[in-house]
Amino acid sequence: MAVDVHQEVFIQEAQELLEELEESLLELESDTENADIVARIFRAMHTIKGSGAMFGFENIAHLVHDIETAYDMVRNGELKISKDMLEYSLKSCDVIKEMLQDSEIKAESPEALEILNFFRACQNKPKENIQEKTVNNIEETDKKTERAYRIRFKPEETILMQGTNPAHLLEELEEMGDCKIIAHTSAVPPLAEMNPEKCYTFWDILLTTTKTENDIRDVFIFVEDDSEIKISVIDDFSTEDEQYKKLCEILLEKGDITADALQALMNEKKMLGEMLVEKGLVKPEAIASALEEQKHIKEMRTKKAAVESSASIRVPSEKLDSMVDLVGELVTVQARLNQTAVEDLNPELMKIAEEVERLVW
Repeated sequence: MAVDVHQEVFIQEAQELLEELEESLLELESDTENADIVARIFRAMHTIKGSGAMFGFENIAHLVHDIETAYDMVRNGELKISKDMLEYSLKSCDVIKEMLQDSEIKAESPEALEILNFFRACQNKPKENIQEKTVNNIEETDKKTERAYRIRFKPEETILMQGTNPAHLLEELEEMGDCKIIAHTSAVPPLAEMNPEKCYTFWDILLTTTKTENDIRDVFIFVEDDSEIKISVIDDFSTEDEQYKKLCEILLEKGDITADALQALMNEKKMLGEMLVEKGLVKPEAIASALEEQKHIKEMRTKKAAVESSASIRVPSEKLDSMVDLVGELVTVQARLNQTAVEDLNPELMKIAEEVERLVW
């Protein structure tokens, strides 16, 4: 396979990452409980996997995927670092280096398969009951809490020239939960003036997920230095408050309008969104994004309320009393049936009596 300029850049960056990765693995040998080192290893693996897939090194991406998953389990307290895990991690660095030099090496090669089988076996082990350390970040201590996030992803215009396809990052976010994506396209020039190698679009993403903010940031790990990435929790569904943010509050939070500009419009009697667009203070897609956020939160709260209500059923006390009486009568009838079956020495009737007794008790 001929190597283009972008792939050459990836190879160089991957080699640097592998050096750092090997150093981190050696550090982890002497301090297997160090969460910071584990996080460094995970991020390095994640970057190699994501970049490898984008630049045509599918063999590397395939190999690293299961290793990355295992280290994510370590981060979440579901797996402990072992001597074998460190040894196979170091072996993987050697195999990846060989794949960088020879793209014909498949992920199914004997060396790669041995590594893959080990890390897949790690994932299939019963999850460790590890006592989690107390940390200040609530997202690290409460992994299963569902939250709604607002994400603004504004890449550099040159992101496509660097070989990164933003669509792949958006797809990865979609896999995390209930996701709405709103594109801001007002900066897209007329076709005659457009450079097909430039990205003129940025996105607002509304994501409801049990993933943490760090999990979301990991998606952007290899574009974060050249992109504007803002992640905010907009609802944690912890209360039954029916109040929803107003359009102006959302626009102010996102920085799409200033407080002074908003105050100047408050005395006019038109719809706020209409006025903002008419006066050129806010782009139409910004209004659409804010309205979509309102809609998303309402939908998620309604969905959560429906799930919670289906988990419990309210029954009037009169009906409960009646049900208790009926159960009592059923027990009496079952006893009579059993006695009759015994007295008549009827095997078929005795089988029926036993079945009724099993159902009653």
